[in-house]
Formats: sequence, C-alpha cells, structure tokens
Amino acid sequence: PYSGMSPHEQGKTNSNTTSNWVEWSDFSINYLASEGSTTSTKYWMLSAEQSTDTLWLGSADGSYGTDWSNIANWSSGAVPGDYTKVVVDPAVYKSELTINTSVSAGVMSIKSGGRVNGGSGTLTLNGSSTAYPGYDTWNNLGTFEPGSSTILFTSGGATLSGNTKFNNLSVATGGTLTIQAGSTDTIIGALS
Repeated sequence: PYSGMSPHEQGKTNSNTTSNWVEWSDFSINYLASEGSTTSTKYWMLSAEQSTDTLWLGSADGSYGTDWSNIANWSSGAVPGDYTKVVVDPAVYKSELTINTSVSAGVMSIKSGGRVNGGSGTLTLNGSSTAYPGYDTWNNLGTFEPGSSTILFTSGGATLSGNTKFNNLSVATGGTLTIQAGSTDTIIGALS
C-alpha cells in the first residue's frame, strides 16, 4: 500500500455533482489498507477547491509527528512560510503540535479542542487582520501550553483573540497588537 505520509492528489475518473458522487478506478485494494490491517487509517478529503488554510496534520510517525519542520505534518505538503494561514483543528490532526525551534507564519488559529505546545521555540507571526480578512493574527479557542516559548508579532495591525496564557509575548519595533474584546490573556514571562 501507499506508505507516504503527506497528502497527495488522486484525481478522479468520473463524478456527478447532482447526485454527489466521485468515482476512482484502477486502485489496488491494498492501496486502501493492507490485508488484515486493523491499524491503518486513511483520511479522505473531497473539495471543489483547494483550501487556502494550511492545516496541522501531525501525521508523521513517532516524535516526528509533533515537528513543525516535517512536511508530512502539513495539509499543503510544505512547511508553512512567513505568510501562511496555519489552522490547528482537532478534527484533523493525529499528534499535538510542539514548537521547539524558531518558526514563522502569517496567522495562527487554534480551533476549539485544539492543543499547541509552545515548547522552547519562537513563533513569529507576520500577519494582520487587514491582510487576512476574517482572521485574527492569533486566535486561540483551544489550549496553548506556553512552555518557555516566545510569540512575536511583527506587523502593524496584528490582532489577538481568545484566551491564552503566554510565556513571552513580543511586538516588533513598528508593529502593533490589538487585543480583541472578550479576550483574557496572561503573560507569565516577559512582555516586550
């Protein structure tokens, strides 16, 4: 069977949007799962268009399943860049995200029930609500375990929503950060 970890496009041989079905052909039954396997899990995603969000999958094996830098852990098949919309949704991921290095994204959204471990890393967020309409630069509806991490906001117009306990929270020179109404945030380390 296919043993890769990153999502990949399969295409289709036929479809009908009125009756809502998609047909695939020429697949070995072993592609779906090894014979006798009770531990194989396949995630199937059907979409009319590709999402612009990059979802945390945490699908790599072992300790690699928590690693930001492993491409197998991201729905896009690539590590997020400086302006990527990152979404942590517990309905999608297999392993909790841990940030143990310096990484960056445009915005970070932790959905209800989602968990992110700040570890010892630095997460630099470069987005703003004007650059990403409908998104706050940091939105936490789940759980963020701060560890010894630093969250750094770089843009003018960065926004923060949800309830979060941060270790270190920084705003770069020239940047601004607006905490949205109804948010409760705690900083246990340094504010700079």
